This record gives sequence, structure tokens and C-alpha cells, in this order.
Amino acid sequence: MFATMMIAATLVQDAGTLQGPRAAFDNCLEARISAAKAEGQSSADFRTAIRTACAAEAAALKTALIAYDLSTGQSQTEAAAWAEQDVNDHRDAAARRYER
Repeated sequence: MFATMMIAATLVQDAGTLQGPRAAFDNCLEARISAAKAEGQSSADFRTAIRTACAAEAAALKTALIAYDLSTGQSQTEAAAWAEQDVNDHRDAAARRYER
């Protein structure tokens, strides 16, 4: 019982390390949305531009996600795939917010 509680506490603590990189990436995407709106960028151009925007923040988030997933027992391949999907999901969400 105690061991289970310690493992759960460790996982929660590790999940907390994702907050900083995720917030930095989201803040960068929001800044790109604001800039693109101010420029009057088309939705299609924004969707193209957002794929490479915030590269440093995306890389930091992927690194944190992979480290977390590896700590939970996932393989490197699975962790990398999930991290890539997570970053793409954030970019897709940014594109949807831009189109509103």
C-alpha cells in the first residue's frame, strides 16, 4: 500500500514537470495567433506557418513528454510518437482558435 502511494506521488510530481514546457508552448502559439490576426494572415497561411512556429518550445515540450512517458514504462518509440501527436494537437487547436 505504501509503495503504491509513493509511486503515485512520484508520477504526479513528474507530471508537474510538464506544466512549464506546455505553458511555454501554448503561450508561444497564442502570441503567433495574435500576430497573425494583426497581420490579417489567411487561415490557410496560418495553418502552414503554425506547423513550424515555436520550434524551440515544441522541442522542449517533446523532450519533457518523452521523459515522462519513459518514466511510466513506455518505450522510446511510443513516447516519441505520443509526444509528436501532443505537439500536433496543440498546433491544430491553435489553428482552430485562429479561425474563430
